[in-house]
Amino acid sequence: MSASWLPELVSGLCQTEEGNPFPVWQDGNISPCFNQLVLGALPHAGMAVLSACYLGMPRSEQLHTSPPCGWTLRLVTALLVVVLFVIDLSLVGALQQPDMYLDILMDSCGVLAWMVHGSAIAVLMKTRFRRTRGPQLLLITTLLLVPNLVINLVICCNRHDCLSLTEPFKLMRFVLASARMLLLLGYLLAFAFPCISNADYTLYINAVDGSPLLPEDVQLDTGEIVAEDGSSYLSRLFYLWLDPLLRRGQRGELTRPTHVYHLPQKLQTSAVFQHFHHCWGACRRGTGVDDQQDSRSRWDDGSLPKGSGHEEVLELEGDVRLLRVLHKAFGLRYYILGVLKVMVNMSSFAGPLLLSRLVNFIEDTKAPVTEGVCGVLYVANREAGFGLVSQEPWIQHASVQDNILFGKDYDADFYQAVIEACALSDDLGVLPNGDQTEVGENGVTLSGGQKARLALARAAYMNKDIYLLDDPLAAVDTDVAEHLMKKCVMGLLKGKTRILSTHRIEFVQQADMMVLMDNGTIIKTGTPAEILPLVEAAPKVERNAQKPEQRDMIEQQEEEEELDPLPVLNVGSDPDMLSEEQKQAGQLAWKVYRTYWSAVGGVIAASIVLSLLLMQASKNTADWWLSYWISTLNHNGSTCRSDRSLADGVLPHLLLFSPGGLMSPLPAGPAFLSTNMSADVKFYLMVYGSIAVANTVFTALRAFLFAYGVVCAAEAIHNRLLDRVLKATVTFFDTTPLGRILNRFSSDLYTIDDSLPFVLNILLANIFGLLGMLVVMSFGLPWLLAPLLLLALLYHRTQHFYRHTSRELKRLCSLTLSPIYSHFSETITGLGTIRASGSAARFEGENTRRLEQNQRCLFLSSAAMQWLDIRLQMIGVAVVTGLGMIAVIQHQYGSVDPGLVGLSLSYALSITMLLSGLIFSFTQTEMQLVSVERSEEYATGLPSEPQHQNTQVSPAWPERGLLEFCGVDLAYREGLPNALEGVSLVVQPGEKIGIVGRTGSGKSTMFLALFRMVELSQGQILLDHLDISTVGLSQLRSRLAIIPQDPFLFSGTIRENLDPCQRHQDQQLLDVLDQCHLSSVLSRIGGLDAEVGERGKCLSAGQRQLLCLARALLTQAKVLCIDEATASVDQKTDQLLQRTIRERFQDHTVLTIAHRINTIMDCDRVLVMHAGKVVEFDTPAALSQTKNSIFHNLVGEQGK
Repeated sequence: MSASWLPELVSGLCQTEEGNPFPVWQDGNISPCFNQLVLGALPHAGMAVLSACYLGMPRSEQLHTSPPCGWTLRLVTALLVVVLFVIDLSLVGALQQPDMYLDILMDSCGVLAWMVHGSAIAVLMKTRFRRTRGPQLLLITTLLLVPNLVINLVICCNRHDCLSLTEPFKLMRFVLASARMLLLLGYLLAFAFPCISNADYTLYINAVDGSPLLPEDVQLDTGEIVAEDGSSYLSRLFYLWLDPLLRRGQRGELTRPTHVYHLPQKLQTSAVFQHFHHCWGACRRGTGVDDQQDSRSRWDDGSLPKGSGHEEVLELEGDVRLLRVLHKAFGLRYYILGVLKVMVNMSSFAGPLLLSRLVNFIEDTKAPVTEGVCGVLYVANREAGFGLVSQEPWIQHASVQDNILFGKDYDADFYQAVIEACALSDDLGVLPNGDQTEVGENGVTLSGGQKARLALARAAYMNKDIYLLDDPLAAVDTDVAEHLMKKCVMGLLKGKTRILSTHRIEFVQQADMMVLMDNGTIIKTGTPAEILPLVEAAPKVERNAQKPEQRDMIEQQEEEEELDPLPVLNVGSDPDMLSEEQKQAGQLAWKVYRTYWSAVGGVIAASIVLSLLLMQASKNTADWWLSYWISTLNHNGSTCRSDRSLADGVLPHLLLFSPGGLMSPLPAGPAFLSTNMSADVKFYLMVYGSIAVANTVFTALRAFLFAYGVVCAAEAIHNRLLDRVLKATVTFFDTTPLGRILNRFSSDLYTIDDSLPFVLNILLANIFGLLGMLVVMSFGLPWLLAPLLLLALLYHRTQHFYRHTSRELKRLCSLTLSPIYSHFSETITGLGTIRASGSAARFEGENTRRLEQNQRCLFLSSAAMQWLDIRLQMIGVAVVTGLGMIAVIQHQYGSVDPGLVGLSLSYALSITMLLSGLIFSFTQTEMQLVSVERSEEYATGLPSEPQHQNTQVSPAWPERGLLEFCGVDLAYREGLPNALEGVSLVVQPGEKIGIVGRTGSGKSTMFLALFRMVELSQGQILLDHLDISTVGLSQLRSRLAIIPQDPFLFSGTIRENLDPCQRHQDQQLLDVLDQCHLSSVLSRIGGLDAEVGERGKCLSAGQRQLLCLARALLTQAKVLCIDEATASVDQKTDQLLQRTIRERFQDHTVLTIAHRINTIMDCDRVLVMHAGKVVEFDTPAALSQTKNSIFHNLVGEQGK
């Protein structure tokens, strides 16, 4: 009874016989039932559905001309057809014919279809389709209505009562059908001839200036297209808007991030940024539901402000729950996708924006800066910011000009004045591209003095009212320091409020007020005349008191220096030194696959493949055994009773379960039970159970081996990458932003650790599952192999079209992550300067721009995956029907066992899903292998330092400390001028050498050459008569000690920084701290177990230098190099430290670079460098007495 409801329904609707409820042919014509349902109601329903897809097309408000007459005619036609259908519907109700319900259904569908169709036409008239005939799909749906109308007219003509005046209602229905036919013909004519004129038809972007839009025939570049912009619902459903990008990727032209689509308006970073902050403020103020809905509607209709998104920015502060803000900001729409998808979307879009805003958050009175700070600090016009020059100069990874301008407009006169005041003219004159030369990250390609002067020039160009100068003179020599003080601090910045913190007291006599501090407290405030007597220091260098002949000699020397400019030391002239990150193109090389195979391990990889094979074989065997068991049941049942059902005819002793109960009823008698039950059921169960146990073992073995193999692979790739990066040359770090390295060790290694094993596991399971299915189906449905070849070609074509773009998008996603890391790291480092200058909004905008560049690639990568997924599903739906037909034909011929046919059919029904999964997992695996490719670029392609060891070097080498430079030439890279040229000198064992010279003269480069950080171009350096180029780098560097110009401390305790290898007792550590005058300071913060913070941020710059000096005192190296190690300490402490160094390193060779003449006056000899050459090398006394010497000019009156 339940199965007969459908024929009864159709029979009652069509008024036909129940034996033939749905006739196709009746009385020599197509039956009214078939005509009205199949040819009438169904096409109208399809028209309604497809027309509804265009109701959401985005409208254009900049169309100022009238629509073409063809569109207007089609709209009027649709409305008239609706009226005719309504009239016909009323006539059907008046006639009360037996098949009236069939006509009512048809007319109702017509009314609905043409109403929706007319609405779609009205929408399309306001879109970009108005200058075309419109979507071709609408024409097809209209043409499908013609057969129904023609058949209705033919039937009416054959029935004479429809044309008789005695039947006016029937005659009126015939007239209405004819009118609908005429209107339909008019609709088709309007579509064929839309009356679109190319002349005087212009779309205007701006009604004020009348700027014309690009012509329709202009093909936009993919980088100029907005994703989903102007796309219909059908295009969005099937991701047709991605086709231009996919075609470009297939051509191999998707090489840059600017080639991908722009994000939709609602997903752009600035729009999400503004909306999120608006909702944050609304939640903080306790906004009601109405305001919440208004906020959501404003976001939906795209009415958020455009631009950088920094107007009316709300501070992220207050007691607000983050989940509440996320719910308010992004609405309940995401909850229908599941909690997991909500979290992913929030993390992808809101998370980075929130983190960006928190980083650039400017503290105000409601957010205390530091706990324990008391008192009030008043600053006039604080919002304008300060001109800050920090003790450790912060330089951006940009050109010299961009660093000085720092986002301000270029003023040529003022810019040149700043260059002159900061003594940068000579440096810019020798840079490869002048002030357009790019400097490395944090200024690594500049010397310490150049960085200090560049930071001072940046602050001076800001033209602020208040300047905070934190010891900018420490890293420059005396001449340059005097120039900066005279031309910049007291000249260019005259009239500004200037607060100068310095240890060089020879320059403070011009101050209006001095503040003497000790241990964080103010000792005394007064004029320089009152404060200077309290400062214990060596006599100052009175440059202003020089004799006239000395000043003439200095001027002559300066003229000579201008004729012989300093060479470029670190900055590269090669144009691609700091170029954009390069990426691979095209298919993945086979070496990438071989790399991962070898990383897993050949034996383990082969074992994984073998276990997969055994697992799949056991699974297919178990399924085959089950089908064999069922086939035996069918065979025995048909033999026993061919005229009865299977339940009655099969031998029950072969069944474990029966339809009527849990256990099959067995015949009475112990003999039957003992013989048949034991021999048959137990046999099948034992075999099936054994196969299942084997499958379980193989599955567990495969899971363990795979997990172990991918962990080994991730560890091997990480270790190889880390080892190569640690062994890379200094040039690599000078020319590579830190973000690129962090990207490899974070995003790429995460993919190798997590994402790649996941998709690879699915890929392997799909491959072996497909092989197992093919083997089974080759026995059960051999006809299936022929169409499977065509299916394989179709799948291959689909994945081939998709793979190129998906692979390049993955590369671009990784490529655009590096600038985000670099900019974020750079911003964190220079946060003090950014906040002080009031430039947080600009850096926030730059971070937003870089983030959106990455989000564009990520969004399109996800959209491309959906593009592939929906097409694979469509192919699967189309194929399943064909597979079922083949199975039916095979079964009808009865050429194979029915049980095997059933098993094959069950496999065939799932093969499309398996093929889709195989293609999808294969493309995803290839995408994830891009991370292996990127890691291997560094693991195999980075230039590395020599790693050989000299086994003949004595463990006690160097025993004396005799150092010889023999004709040393050094250039940082090929094509650059020499930083050292013809340097030849001999340093006797135990001798103390002071090295002086102008900033950039090559002083620090000598230390780099000694430590072989940069290899020599010519010449050699001998240490105890042994050429250091023949010694292993680890051997050489472990026998030398250095205190660098920029002190470096590890994150950890004082003990860990002093003694990383734990070779000394605590008492020894305390002794060296006492000798470096750090005991009292460190005891207050916790002693040896006190944390120094990241890069030693808990200590001042001078304290960090002293801690590095203490670390050097613990070494037993025969050669000690000191590079401005006491530049940030006061002169009294400097004198005490020099005495400590002389005592502790009495028998050691010490090379000291210093700008303070007092620091090196007690050295055995002084080396004067200029332009990478040795110009003077003698005792301090001899050089001081030589009137025309550079050192004599530096010493001045103090030399006498």
